[in-house]
Amino acid sequence: MNRSIRYRAIALCGVAASLLAHSVAYSHHGTAGRYEDELMEISGTVISLMFINPHAMLALEVEDENGNTVRWMAEFNNPPLMAREGWHKGTLKPGDRVTIIGRPMKNGAPSIRLSRGANGAKVIMTDTGEAIFTEEPPNR
Repeated sequence: MNRSIRYRAIALCGVAASLLAHSVAYSHHGTAGRYEDELMEISGTVISLMFINPHAMLALEVEDENGNTVRWMAEFNNPPLMAREGWHKGTLKPGDRVTIIGRPMKNGAPSIRLSRGANGAKVIMTDTGEAIFTEEPPNR
């Protein structure tokens, strides 16, 4: 292989490596601009609790102001952090009634953030009033 081709191959590998590194770094996203700053409260019935990466998700049915059922998705922290906080796949079961407080999506989609950065977020068992998840503001 002549020297010119070798240098081009090395340069091409360098460009490919930098693009790959950029895509990996970009893949973990922030929430800036996606969620409202103000908290909202909704109540509904659990459909499922999913321990999936990168964030655990809660699907629930919520009745809107017109009496229609809307499927909402609530985004939690990552599954390992939730497990350290005592959560598991059976913490919430289909049919459980919950009230959740979190930051809704700005675009109006039926999705709410309960994970870090959603200070004041809560999951409350509607029937008992027990708060089973809280995301408190950091002590200052």
